[in-house]
Amino acid sequence: MQLATLMSVIFQLSVKPSLAQSTVTIRVAAWNIEFFDKGSPKEIAEVFHPLNLDIIAIEEIPAKAGYPTSGDLVQALNLLERQGRSSRVWKAFTGTIGSGLDDRKFKAILSHLPMSKKGEIALPSAECWKGGSAVHADLKISGIAVTALALHVPGIPENKQRMIDSPVIINNQSEVLIAMGDYNEKLGGPGDKILRKAGFKPVWDSININLSEIKTHDILKDHVNSGVIDHIYYKGNNVRVTNGGVLKLHKPLSNHYPVWAELEMVY
Repeated sequence: MQLATLMSVIFQLSVKPSLAQSTVTIRVAAWNIEFFDKGSPKEIAEVFHPLNLDIIAIEEIPAKAGYPTSGDLVQALNLLERQGRSSRVWKAFTGTIGSGLDDRKFKAILSHLPMSKKGEIALPSAECWKGGSAVHADLKISGIAVTALALHVPGIPENKQRMIDSPVIINNQSEVLIAMGDYNEKLGGPGDKILRKAGFKPVWDSININLSEIKTHDILKDHVNSGVIDHIYYKGNNVRVTNGGVLKLHKPLSNHYPVWAELEMVY
């Protein structure tokens, strides 16, 4: 299925690298799929597949009887890969902490790259709903070490600081870190400032858009602009954003829009 039949890509940036530089490209996406309430694993996979992604961060993915799981989404992705005669095989790592302590709302990292050092960081918040967390895994792409995190947290700074202070971040040896997911917070807030102080940058900084005019949440409510609260942050030397945006689906498959980015690691 062609991408154009599924969605329009809004606020996209495309920058061509210098011919004098060598680059490694990684393509990532994040989406709160709202426990497949409005979209099946097949429909979700059909959104991701044309983007030729390497890593996907999923929020609110169930591990409850009667609901599809990350395994069903992986199966749908792999079917599309085989139909396209690709040898890529997707796998998933799913956490065990449900947002709001709801077993329909786990976090997962999906990738066709081998994953190691997998785990989950508990990110509790005393003032808001319980069950905030970030699952993480280490991967390598063309020899470059990458740590990916998929998170879902309340919109207060406390949990972002907990993530920054965790051993996974403090002791990290990867060349690139990518923290993606549902932050429940707009850019410019206290959590955003914490992440920037720790060296993380949101991909939106490299895309010339007015974030006040778009939203990634409450997409079914035309009269509500809850803003962009789903983000992709990255940290690393010689990393630049070369493409990305918000995917506005013609058929809403969640109460969130997916966000995606292409990063180039220059060496």
